[in-house]
Amino acid sequence: MAKTRNARDSDERPASPSPPPEEAAVLIPDFDSVFDYIGGFGWYQSILFAATCYLCVLCCCVYFGQLFMTLTPPHWCRAPPELEGLNLTQEELKNLTIPRHHNGKEFLSCYRYDVNFTEILESDSPWPDPSWPHTTCTYGWTYNYSFYYPTITSQLDWVCDEDWRPALAQSLFFVGSMVGTPTLGWAADVWGRLPLIVFTNILGGVAGVVSAFSNSFAMFAALRLLVGFTFEQMLMIGYMLTQEYVSSEYRTVMANAPVMVFLTGSMCGLPWLAWWLADWSTFALAIHAPQFLTIFFIWALPESARWLLSRGRVDRTVAILKTVARVNRKPLSPAVIQGFKDFGEKQRKTSHQKVTVLDLFKTPSRTIAKVGTGGVDKFPRRRLLSAVEAKTGICRQIPRNLNNSN
Repeated sequence: MAKTRNARDSDERPASPSPPPEEAAVLIPDFDSVFDYIGGFGWYQSILFAATCYLCVLCCCVYFGQLFMTLTPPHWCRAPPELEGLNLTQEELKNLTIPRHHNGKEFLSCYRYDVNFTEILESDSPWPDPSWPHTTCTYGWTYNYSFYYPTITSQLDWVCDEDWRPALAQSLFFVGSMVGTPTLGWAADVWGRLPLIVFTNILGGVAGVVSAFSNSFAMFAALRLLVGFTFEQMLMIGYMLTQEYVSSEYRTVMANAPVMVFLTGSMCGLPWLAWWLADWSTFALAIHAPQFLTIFFIWALPESARWLLSRGRVDRTVAILKTVARVNRKPLSPAVIQGFKDFGEKQRKTSHQKVTVLDLFKTPSRTIAKVGTGGVDKFPRRRLLSAVEAKTGICRQIPRNLNNSN
């Protein structure tokens, strides 16, 4: 009887609820669809916007700052030592020792009179005489700092026969940029975007700060070459990286506002900074030392999601996307997270296709279409498009040359 009652009770006991079916993963067709879930422009993108603005300021300082370090102040030949003890003003010394241009107004910068000034002053004869012989500035130069300030040009006397040195130093800056652009672009493809942003700014900052203590042309030129080596990529890599985490409808603002406001504003303010500091060495420290602050980008900026996917690092990519969503206060369901993972796995499997410059010469129309529509990563795409433009320009120029020759 007890067994019958226990069996009846077990039959009447309600069955435990079955677990709800798992929600199907969200389908994410492309990377831009991710922003529907993590936010296309929120607090996280504001951080990236601030970083882009800061890089624009650094870029302006590095690029235009060298102009204010190598300015040539007005100068003329220093008077002979025997005239220093005489009771002559600076203007009288200049009138006595420096010849004028043919217009009779401006003084020559690289020549002085070659006469015995002591005898001329003792003889009370009128001076100066334009027929006196000329010579070079054997005693150095006197610089006018009433409006200008001491620069490395005036410190090391890069004037007259040595006036080619500032121009060569600036040219070496651009030579370094020509070498650094493809080299560091390749390095960004290998080691990632974020390490190269920090590396280029730190290396450029070290070279710029050390250049403030240059005491020779060789030292200054070598350091400007090194600064130029890092210049192009110190902004461009970070600029492209920040665009990657913004939805398409906000990219125009994200791309143009930092350049329009902060880069232009820096261009306007840089001359006033140089004039206020009034010393080229202090100015060099002021414009290059802020580059060291980019080391905090290691914690503030993400790595490129597309680069991570191309390297098969799906988990790291998903972790970054979850961080973006959390900062933007966008809750993510398990289905969305699984959709991220599925999309990442699909990208990982299709990321092994290699595109080289040689492909441009095989099927140009198909290659250009693939490059332009996002078939390859952004940084190789920029280099490939440059090659396309070069090839197109050469092909257009050949018929013109043939027509001209005929």
